Amino acid sequence: MANKNNYPNEFNNESPDILAARLAFIGSILNTLGDGLTTVASNIALQQLLQNENNNNQDNQNSNNQLPNNQTELTKQIENLQRQVDYLTRKIEKRK
Repeated sequence: MANKNNYPNEFNNESPDILAARLAFIGSILNTLGDGLTTVASNIALQQLLQNENNNNQDNQNSNNQLPNNQTELTKQIENLQRQVDYLTRKIEKRK
């Protein structure tokens, strides 16, 4: 139930310092997720640039042989990142 300040009752008994620490913790989790997404995006961009370079330096036969491996690796990385996001989301939900 919310009080007149629209804060849940569980936060009414906490000091502002504890509430601030909780919010800082959640913010750091979100920041970490953002950094992870940035890393994956940079990796995808790097892989694409390397692929383009290979296309310029090799014939189409070699380029086509490498493309499925890159896509498979990127798919695995994205799935792993999604599992991490799901895990951290569940942890945040448990703290509510």
